[in-house]
Amino acid sequence: QNEEFKEDFFFIQAADPQYGLIEQFENPHQTIAKNWTRDRELLNEAIIQWNHMDPKPKFVVICGDLVNDPPFKNQTKRREQLNDLKEDLRQLDRSIPLILLPGNHDLMNQPNIDSLEQYTNEFGDDYYSFWIDSIMFIVLNTQYFKNHDLMNDEFEEQNKWLDEQLMDARLNNYTHVIIFQHIPWFLKTIDERDDDYNTIASEIRRPLIEKFSRSNIHYIFAGHMHQNFEGEFIDDDDHYWLKMITTSAIGAQYNSIEDEPPSESGYRIVNVTRTKIQQKYINIESK
Repeated sequence: QNEEFKEDFFFIQAADPQYGLIEQFENPHQTIAKNWTRDRELLNEAIIQWNHMDPKPKFVVICGDLVNDPPFKNQTKRREQLNDLKEDLRQLDRSIPLILLPGNHDLMNQPNIDSLEQYTNEFGDDYYSFWIDSIMFIVLNTQYFKNHDLMNDEFEEQNKWLDEQLMDARLNNYTHVIIFQHIPWFLKTIDERDDDYNTIASEIRRPLIEKFSRSNIHYIFAGHMHQNFEGEFIDDDDHYWLKMITTSAIGAQYNSIEDEPPSESGYRIVNVTRTKIQQKYINIESK
């Protein structure tokens, strides 16, 4: 942790490579994935683009749903997907740190001790924080906010840890505090109706965003939707604003919200300066 902002930089935020989903969309009645060649091609093309950037990104973060077959559905195919994913991620330039976090396909919609252990054995911690100079980054496991029926102790542990991180942010007055997660808190507005799948329930969402407002958090980046959304919350009384940026998938596109423009496979470039954060979505195939 360093209290000084040294220089402008950018990072890459991506989500949902989800090896096997493109085939599932093309063959919805097929229960076992057989082919994820197209998913791999898209991630590998993205990695080539990241490696060729000059200067290099400060890091790449992939916000969950790393492969499509969840734990215990078909362990043989899941193992193949994980092996291919790891082989492809090793193509990322070694000078670029890779940040990963879990999604519902990594932990299951109702996570349990076994699915958590399988994820942490493969990829490490499911939530953590890190710093670049005077900028704090918080990485969350949103599956606990979505369903913690079997994981209440872990849910409470993450909540306690998050409170400690938010206190740190308040006390240290970092230049920026940025959150990465899989499931977005909301898509467009904080008051939108609760959804069984897409977002976090308002009874959890609102108290946490109130906490974020006291800790200088203005940008949250998520995935999960396989479609791009840019939401905003403004509280004029407290002079607080929050951008909720949901990034579409590197892999399969879903475009489930029909009144929103369809998205293309891609990733987001996020530019960070002392005074502002700017972001732009890049279509992999039109780069």
